[in-house]
Amino acid sequence: MKIKTILASGAAASTLIASSAFAGGMDRATFSPSILFEQGNYAEATLGLTLPSVSPAGAPHAFNVAESFTTLKFGYKHQFNDKLAVAFVYNNNPIGVDINYASLGSPLRGSVDSTSATLLAKYSFTDRFSAYGGVKHQWAKATADLTPNGIPEPTTFSKDSDTGYILGVAYEIPDIALRVSLSYESELEFDLDTIGAGSGTNYGATTAGSPEAYTLEFQSGIATDTLLFGSVRRAKWSDSNIILPAAFGSTPLSNFEDTTSYSLGIGRKISDAFSMSVTLSYEESGAEPVSPLAPTNGIAGIGIGGAYTAANGVKTSMGINYSKRGDAVTSAGTNFADNEVITMGLKVSKSF
Repeated sequence: MKIKTILASGAAASTLIASSAFAGGMDRATFSPSILFEQGNYAEATLGLTLPSVSPAGAPHAFNVAESFTTLKFGYKHQFNDKLAVAFVYNNNPIGVDINYASLGSPLRGSVDSTSATLLAKYSFTDRFSAYGGVKHQWAKATADLTPNGIPEPTTFSKDSDTGYILGVAYEIPDIALRVSLSYESELEFDLDTIGAGSGTNYGATTAGSPEAYTLEFQSGIATDTLLFGSVRRAKWSDSNIILPAAFGSTPLSNFEDTTSYSLGIGRKISDAFSMSVTLSYEESGAEPVSPLAPTNGIAGIGIGGAYTAANGVKTSMGINYSKRGDAVTSAGTNFADNEVITMGLKVSKSF
Protein backbone atom coordinates (compact mmCIF):
# COMPACT_ATOMS: atom_id res chain seq x y z
CA MET A 1 0.00 0.00 0.00
CA LYS A 2 1.34 3.43 -0.95
CA ILE A 3 1.41 5.92 1.93
CA LYS A 4 0.89 9.55 0.96
CA THR A 5 3.32 11.81 2.83
CA ILE A 6 3.93 15.29 1.45
CA LEU A 7 5.16 16.94 4.64
CA ALA A 8 8.72 15.73 5.17
CA SER A 9 10.42 19.02 4.29
CA GLY A 10 7.84 21.24 5.98
CA ALA A 11 6.77 21.05 9.59
CA ALA A 12 9.23 18.27 10.39
CA ALA A 13 12.19 20.34 9.20
CA SER A 14 11.14 23.45 11.10
CA THR A 15 11.20 21.74 14.50
CA LEU A 16 14.55 20.10 13.74
CA ILE A 17 15.98 23.51 12.89
CA ALA A 18 14.86 24.83 16.24
CA SER A 19 16.14 21.86 18.22
CA SER A 20 19.72 21.86 16.88
CA ALA A 21 20.78 25.35 18.03
CA PHE A 22 22.99 25.79 21.13
CA ALA A 23 23.88 22.09 21.31
CA GLY A 24 26.98 20.25 22.53
CA GLY A 25 30.43 21.80 22.21
CA MET A 26 29.98 24.90 20.04
CA ASP A 27 27.34 23.44 17.67
CA ARG A 28 24.69 25.88 16.49
CA ALA A 29 23.56 24.54 13.11
CA THR A 30 24.42 20.94 12.33
CA PHE A 31 24.71 19.31 8.90
CA SER A 32 21.82 17.51 7.19
CA PRO A 33 21.75 16.12 3.63
CA SER A 34 17.98 16.67 3.38
CA ILE A 35 18.25 19.40 0.73
CA LEU A 36 19.60 16.80 -1.72
CA PHE A 37 16.35 14.82 -1.48
CA GLU A 38 13.95 17.66 -2.27
CA GLN A 39 11.88 17.39 -5.46
CA GLY A 40 13.26 18.99 -8.65
CA ASN A 41 15.16 22.25 -8.42
CA TYR A 42 14.78 23.73 -4.96
CA ALA A 43 15.70 26.84 -2.93
CA GLU A 44 15.33 27.64 0.76
CA ALA A 45 16.13 30.37 3.28
CA THR A 46 16.08 29.67 7.02
CA LEU A 47 16.28 32.02 10.00
CA GLY A 48 16.65 30.93 13.61
CA LEU A 49 16.63 32.95 16.85
CA THR A 50 17.95 31.39 20.05
CA LEU A 51 17.24 32.86 23.52
CA PRO A 52 19.25 31.08 26.24
CA SER A 53 18.88 31.60 29.98
CA VAL A 54 21.93 30.24 31.81
CA SER A 55 22.40 31.43 35.40
CA PRO A 56 24.16 30.32 38.59
CA ALA A 57 22.18 28.16 40.99
CA GLY A 58 19.75 30.25 43.04
CA ALA A 59 20.30 33.36 40.92
CA PRO A 60 17.54 35.14 38.97
CA HIS A 61 17.58 35.26 35.19
CA ALA A 62 19.07 38.76 35.41
CA PHE A 63 22.41 36.99 35.93
CA ASN A 64 22.18 35.20 32.57
CA VAL A 65 25.69 34.65 31.14
CA ALA A 66 24.67 33.31 27.69
CA GLU A 67 23.77 35.84 25.01
CA SER A 68 21.10 35.39 22.33
CA PHE A 69 22.10 34.75 18.72
CA THR A 70 20.68 34.18 15.25
CA THR A 71 21.43 31.59 12.58
CA LEU A 72 20.83 32.18 8.89
CA LYS A 73 21.05 29.57 6.14
CA PHE A 74 20.56 29.69 2.38
CA GLY A 75 20.43 26.61 0.20
CA TYR A 76 19.94 25.84 -3.48
CA LYS A 77 19.70 22.43 -5.14
CA HIS A 78 19.77 21.77 -8.89
CA GLN A 79 18.47 18.48 -10.30
CA PHE A 80 20.46 17.85 -13.49
CA ASN A 81 18.75 14.57 -14.36
CA ASP A 82 17.24 11.49 -12.70
CA LYS A 83 20.65 10.49 -11.36
CA LEU A 84 22.58 13.64 -10.45
CA ALA A 85 21.77 16.51 -8.09
CA VAL A 86 24.06 19.28 -6.81
CA ALA A 87 23.43 21.62 -3.87
CA PHE A 88 25.09 24.67 -2.33
CA VAL A 89 24.47 25.68 1.30
CA TYR A 90 25.65 28.82 3.11
CA ASN A 91 25.42 29.11 6.91
CA ASN A 92 26.35 32.17 8.94
CA ASN A 93 26.71 30.45 12.32
CA PRO A 94 27.51 26.71 12.23
CA ILE A 95 29.55 26.93 15.45
CA GLY A 96 29.80 29.75 17.95
CA VAL A 97 30.09 31.07 21.49
CA ASP A 98 28.65 34.23 23.07
CA ILE A 99 29.34 34.14 26.78
CA ASN A 100 29.62 37.08 29.18
CA TYR A 101 30.12 36.81 32.94
CA ALA A 102 29.85 40.58 33.57
CA SER A 103 26.55 40.13 35.45
CA LEU A 104 28.48 38.00 37.97
CA GLY A 105 31.18 40.65 38.41
CA SER A 106 33.73 38.70 36.36
CA PRO A 107 35.70 40.03 33.37
CA LEU A 108 35.43 36.65 31.64
CA ARG A 109 33.98 37.15 28.18
CA GLY A 110 34.31 35.11 25.03
CA SER A 111 32.86 34.97 21.54
CA VAL A 112 33.45 32.69 18.57
CA ASP A 113 31.96 33.55 15.17
CA SER A 114 31.92 31.37 12.07
CA THR A 115 30.52 30.98 8.57
CA SER A 116 30.53 28.01 6.23
CA ALA A 117 29.93 27.24 2.57
CA THR A 118 29.18 23.66 1.50
CA LEU A 119 29.01 22.19 -1.98
CA LEU A 120 27.35 18.77 -2.26
CA ALA A 121 26.51 16.28 -5.02
CA LYS A 122 24.24 13.21 -4.90
CA TYR A 123 24.21 10.33 -7.38
CA SER A 124 21.26 7.92 -7.40
CA PHE A 125 22.27 4.44 -8.52
CA THR A 126 18.64 3.28 -8.37
CA ASP A 127 15.43 4.77 -6.96
CA ARG A 128 16.48 3.26 -3.63
CA PHE A 129 20.27 3.57 -3.32
CA SER A 130 22.23 6.81 -3.53
CA ALA A 131 25.57 8.26 -2.40
CA TYR A 132 26.53 11.85 -1.77
CA GLY A 133 29.56 13.88 -0.84
CA GLY A 134 31.12 17.27 -1.03
CA VAL A 135 33.40 19.86 0.49
CA LYS A 136 32.80 22.32 3.33
CA HIS A 137 34.88 25.47 3.80
CA GLN A 138 34.51 27.13 7.17
CA TRP A 139 35.81 30.41 8.60
CA ALA A 140 36.23 31.19 12.31
CA LYS A 141 37.34 34.14 14.45
CA ALA A 142 37.07 35.05 18.13
CA THR A 143 37.52 37.66 20.86
CA ALA A 144 38.06 37.21 24.57
CA ASP A 145 38.73 38.95 27.86
CA LEU A 146 40.30 36.20 29.91
CA THR A 147 42.58 38.07 32.32
CA PRO A 148 41.98 35.68 35.28
CA ASN A 149 42.68 32.73 32.99
CA GLY A 150 46.26 33.65 32.09
CA ILE A 151 45.98 36.28 29.34
CA PRO A 152 47.11 39.67 30.66
CA GLU A 153 44.77 41.78 28.48
CA PRO A 154 41.64 41.60 26.31
CA THR A 155 42.50 39.58 23.26
CA THR A 156 41.42 39.12 19.67
CA PHE A 157 41.98 35.98 17.64
CA SER A 158 42.66 36.38 13.93
CA LYS A 159 40.34 34.84 11.35
CA ASP A 160 41.32 31.46 9.93
CA SER A 161 39.64 28.86 7.73
CA ASP A 162 39.85 25.21 6.79
CA THR A 163 38.30 22.88 4.22
CA GLY A 164 36.91 19.45 5.01
CA TYR A 165 34.79 16.85 3.29
CA ILE A 166 31.42 15.17 3.72
CA LEU A 167 30.51 11.64 2.62
CA GLY A 168 27.23 9.79 2.90
CA VAL A 169 24.94 7.03 1.67
CA ALA A 170 21.15 6.73 1.66
CA TYR A 171 18.50 4.07 1.19
CA GLU A 172 14.90 4.90 0.23
CA ILE A 173 11.57 3.23 -0.40
CA PRO A 174 9.58 6.02 -2.08
CA ASP A 175 6.17 4.32 -1.80
CA ILE A 176 6.24 4.59 1.99
CA ALA A 177 8.37 7.78 2.23
CA LEU A 178 11.16 5.78 3.88
CA ARG A 179 14.66 7.23 3.85
CA VAL A 180 17.70 6.38 5.95
CA SER A 181 20.94 8.33 5.48
CA LEU A 182 24.33 8.13 7.17
CA SER A 183 26.68 11.12 6.86
CA TYR A 184 30.33 11.61 7.84
CA GLU A 185 31.94 15.03 8.33
CA SER A 186 35.70 15.41 8.63
CA GLU A 187 37.32 17.50 11.35
CA LEU A 188 38.26 21.13 10.65
CA GLU A 189 41.18 22.85 12.38
CA PHE A 190 41.85 26.57 12.92
CA ASP A 191 45.05 28.35 13.97
CA LEU A 192 44.07 31.77 15.31
CA ASP A 193 46.79 34.35 15.98
CA THR A 194 46.35 35.51 19.58
CA ILE A 195 46.79 39.29 19.61
CA GLY A 196 46.63 41.55 22.67
CA ALA A 197 44.05 44.25 22.04
CA GLY A 198 46.03 46.89 23.97
CA SER A 199 49.67 46.04 23.27
CA GLY A 200 49.25 44.51 19.82
CA THR A 201 51.50 41.65 20.90
CA ASN A 202 51.10 38.44 18.92
CA TYR A 203 51.32 35.66 21.50
CA GLY A 204 51.17 32.84 18.94
CA ALA A 205 48.44 30.57 17.59
CA THR A 206 45.42 29.47 19.58
CA THR A 207 44.04 26.24 18.13
CA ALA A 208 40.34 25.47 17.76
CA GLY A 209 38.21 23.31 15.52
CA SER A 210 34.95 21.89 14.28
CA PRO A 211 34.63 18.20 15.11
CA GLU A 212 34.54 14.99 13.15
CA ALA A 213 30.90 13.87 13.22
CA TYR A 214 28.58 11.04 12.18
CA THR A 215 24.88 11.68 11.61
CA LEU A 216 22.16 9.08 11.07
CA GLU A 217 18.82 10.46 9.84
CA PHE A 218 15.65 8.51 9.14
CA GLN A 219 12.04 9.00 8.18
CA SER A 220 9.18 6.70 7.25
CA GLY A 221 5.49 6.91 6.58
CA ILE A 222 3.67 4.99 9.30
CA ALA A 223 0.10 5.69 8.17
CA THR A 224 -1.65 7.73 5.52
CA ASP A 225 -0.31 11.30 5.71
CA THR A 226 1.70 10.53 8.86
CA LEU A 227 5.50 10.58 9.02
CA LEU A 228 7.91 9.38 11.71
CA PHE A 229 11.37 10.97 11.60
CA GLY A 230 14.49 11.35 13.72
CA SER A 231 18.25 11.53 13.92
CA VAL A 232 21.31 10.50 15.92
CA ARG A 233 24.46 12.64 15.79
CA ARG A 234 27.84 11.78 17.31
CA ALA A 235 30.36 14.65 17.39
CA LYS A 236 33.96 14.20 18.62
CA TRP A 237 34.27 17.53 20.39
CA SER A 238 37.04 16.23 22.64
CA ASP A 239 39.40 16.56 19.64
CA SER A 240 38.31 20.15 18.91
CA ASN A 241 38.97 22.03 22.14
CA ILE A 242 40.26 25.61 22.24
CA ILE A 243 43.94 25.62 23.31
CA LEU A 244 45.96 28.78 24.07
CA PRO A 245 49.46 29.18 22.58
CA ALA A 246 52.65 28.01 24.25
CA ALA A 247 53.23 31.54 25.58
CA PHE A 248 50.42 30.76 28.04
CA GLY A 249 51.43 27.18 28.71
CA SER A 250 49.16 25.70 26.03
CA THR A 251 46.28 26.12 28.49
CA PRO A 252 42.90 24.77 27.32
CA LEU A 253 40.10 27.34 27.30
CA SER A 254 37.51 24.59 26.90
CA ASN A 255 37.09 21.01 28.02
CA PHE A 256 34.45 19.85 25.56
CA GLU A 257 33.57 16.16 25.54
CA ASP A 258 32.24 14.00 22.72
CA THR A 259 28.48 14.43 22.41
CA THR A 260 25.63 12.22 21.20
CA SER A 261 22.39 13.99 20.29
CA TYR A 262 19.03 12.36 19.51
CA SER A 263 15.78 13.60 18.02
CA LEU A 264 12.48 11.85 17.32
CA GLY A 265 9.38 13.37 15.84
CA ILE A 266 6.06 12.73 14.17
CA GLY A 267 4.46 14.82 11.45
CA ARG A 268 0.88 14.87 10.21
CA LYS A 269 -0.60 16.30 7.04
CA ILE A 270 -3.75 18.19 8.09
CA SER A 271 -4.82 19.29 4.61
CA ASP A 272 -3.34 19.70 1.14
CA ALA A 273 -1.84 23.00 2.27
CA PHE A 274 -1.05 22.53 5.98
CA SER A 275 0.94 20.08 8.11
CA MET A 276 2.18 19.95 11.70
CA SER A 277 4.80 18.07 13.71
CA VAL A 278 6.14 17.48 17.20
CA THR A 279 9.80 16.71 17.91
CA LEU A 280 11.58 15.50 21.04
CA SER A 281 15.32 16.14 21.43
CA TYR A 282 17.87 14.77 23.87
CA GLU A 283 21.61 15.03 24.43
CA GLU A 284 23.53 12.98 26.93
CA SER A 285 25.17 14.63 29.93
CA GLY A 286 28.94 14.43 30.18
CA ALA A 287 31.54 14.56 32.91
CA GLU A 288 32.10 17.60 35.08
CA PRO A 289 33.49 20.18 35.46
CA VAL A 290 32.31 21.71 32.18
CA SER A 291 33.85 24.57 30.23
CA PRO A 292 32.91 28.13 31.29
CA LEU A 293 32.29 28.68 27.57
CA ALA A 294 29.44 26.12 27.66
CA PRO A 295 28.15 26.01 31.27
CA THR A 296 25.35 23.46 30.88
CA ASN A 297 25.37 19.67 30.74
CA GLY A 298 22.82 17.70 28.71
CA ILE A 299 19.62 18.63 26.85
CA ALA A 300 15.97 17.57 26.96
CA GLY A 301 13.66 19.48 24.65
CA ILE A 302 10.37 19.52 22.78
CA GLY A 303 9.49 21.38 19.60
CA ILE A 304 6.35 21.99 17.58
CA GLY A 305 6.18 23.09 13.97
CA GLY A 306 3.79 23.89 11.18
CA ALA A 307 4.09 24.33 7.42
CA TYR A 308 1.79 26.05 4.95
CA THR A 309 2.11 25.66 1.18
CA ALA A 310 0.60 28.50 -0.86
CA ALA A 311 -1.08 28.07 -4.23
CA ASN A 312 2.11 29.23 -5.98
CA GLY A 313 4.12 26.42 -4.34
CA VAL A 314 5.97 28.58 -1.80
CA LYS A 315 6.17 26.74 1.52
CA THR A 316 6.48 28.58 4.82
CA SER A 317 7.59 26.50 7.80
CA MET A 318 7.74 27.71 11.40
CA GLY A 319 8.85 25.99 14.57
CA ILE A 320 9.60 26.66 18.22
CA ASN A 321 11.65 24.53 20.58
CA TYR A 322 11.91 24.66 24.36
CA SER A 323 14.68 22.75 26.10
CA LYS A 324 15.92 22.30 29.63
CA ARG A 325 19.69 22.31 29.98
CA GLY A 326 21.26 20.15 32.65
CA ASP A 327 22.83 21.58 35.82
CA ALA A 328 26.60 21.89 35.65
CA VAL A 329 29.67 22.96 37.61
CA THR A 330 32.29 24.82 35.57
CA SER A 331 36.06 24.47 35.88
CA ALA A 332 35.98 27.90 37.58
CA GLY A 333 33.79 26.39 40.34
CA THR A 334 30.47 28.08 39.48
CA ASN A 335 27.34 25.94 39.79
CA PHE A 336 24.73 26.60 37.06
CA ALA A 337 21.15 25.33 37.46
CA ASP A 338 17.62 25.72 36.08
CA ASN A 339 18.94 26.57 32.62
CA GLU A 340 16.66 26.76 29.61
CA VAL A 341 16.77 27.70 25.93
CA ILE A 342 14.03 28.80 23.54
CA THR A 343 14.69 28.68 19.80
CA MET A 344 12.36 29.84 17.03
CA GLY A 345 12.82 28.95 13.37
CA LEU A 346 11.34 30.21 10.10
CA LYS A 347 11.97 28.68 6.69
CA VAL A 348 10.71 29.71 3.26
CA SER A 349 11.24 27.21 0.44
CA LYS A 350 10.08 26.34 -3.05
CA SER A 351 10.54 23.51 -5.54
CA PHE A 352 10.42 24.48 -9.20
